[in-house]
This record gives sequence, C-alpha cells and structure tokens, in this order.
Amino acid sequence: PSTQQVVCISGFVFILFGWLGFSQAYSFLSICIYSAIRSTGASIIFMNSSYILQQITPPEMLGRVLAMEFTMEVLAESTVAFWSGRFMDMGVSKYTIAFTMAVVSATSLFFWSTYHMFGLGAAQKRFNQTAEVQEKEKSDFDTASTCSSVVCE
Repeated sequence: PSTQQVVCISGFVFILFGWLGFSQAYSFLSICIYSAIRSTGASIIFMNSSYILQQITPPEMLGRVLAMEFTMEVLAESTVAFWSGRFMDMGVSKYTIAFTMAVVSATSLFFWSTYHMFGLGAAQKRFNQTAEVQEKEKSDFDTASTCSSVVCE
C-alpha cells in the first residue's frame, strides 16, 4: 500500500500540471491536452485510493468504507461544480478558477507528500508487512486467543 500511496501522490502532480496548463490554455487543442493530463491524475488517484482501501479495510467493514468513499467523492465533485458555476456567474474568469484549482491541487500534493514522508496512511508499517509476517502474526494471535481460555504450555 505504501507504493500505491506514492502513486496517488503522483496523481496530484498530474492534476496540478493539468490545471496550471488549463489556466493558460487559449486554444481548443491545448484545452483538450491539459484536460487529458488532469483527468489522468484524477483517474490515478481514484483507482489507487480505492484499491488501498480494499487492501487495508477489514472485510466486515469494506462495504461501509467504500460507500463512504464514494459518497465523499460525489459530494466533493458536486461542491466544486456548484462553486465553479457560482464564481462564473459572478464574473470570475475560467482561467482564474482553473488557477485556483491548481493551488488547491498543490496544497493537496504538499499535505499528502508530508503525510507520506511521516509514514502515515498506507505508508504505516503495519500495512506494508510481507505475507509471511502477517501470517505469523495471525497465527500468534490465534494461539493467544485460544490459550486465554485454556491453559497452554
């Protein structure tokens, strides 16, 4: 999961450059190119963050966690669409809105990079153990829970 978290962070780089380019784009071709770059970053984040959640969430909680993730994604997307429309109605140019989104992307990139460097999130050691270590810990836990009710040697 740690490397997938790095991939998600790299998605913010794509989004940042996409929005920066979009804020300076005046031709249809450049708008298409920068939209593709931005969309690539969003896709990277969406796919890998969902996969990380599937890996680190206990099976009995997985449906609720993924439902919450999807709900928050739709809420964020609709909020951005609403405020972008409101700002355009107030006369703010689309280039200014795009630059503002680039600033938001840069802020997200900074915070997620810092979060990762401190070993938090999917970078935690407990999520990045090898399969053998996880199996040993599981068998040790099973033995300990069995021995708690019965005397073991």
